[in-house]
Amino acid sequence: MVSYKGEHNEMLGGANVSRRRDKLVALRLERGWSQEDVAKQLRVTTSFYGMIEQGVRTPRLALALAMESLFGVPVSELFLKCNQTKCWEEATKPPQPLKLLNQIVS
Repeated sequence: MVSYKGEHNEMLGGANVSRRRDKLVALRLERGWSQEDVAKQLRVTTSFYGMIEQGVRTPRLALALAMESLFGVPVSELFLKCNQTKCWEEATKPPQPLKLLNQIVS
């Protein structure tokens, strides 16, 4: 088994832990899988997968993509604070004027 213990990906690290836990547990239970079943399919230890569900550990991108494939849910919905549409809207939103500049102009 490959253990990703201790590895961390900053892009995925800021996720809402409660939302992640609820989403991963729901997806797993919908399929009738135990944590051990998921861990075996992802080729990680059951302990490590449990820590991912709890939000204690964050998978590296390769493992996150394997989870995307396994559950059929985009990585953005599993780990990021926003879904793909919201993330895109935030990324393409024009920058807001600085507060100081508004005060000077007013």
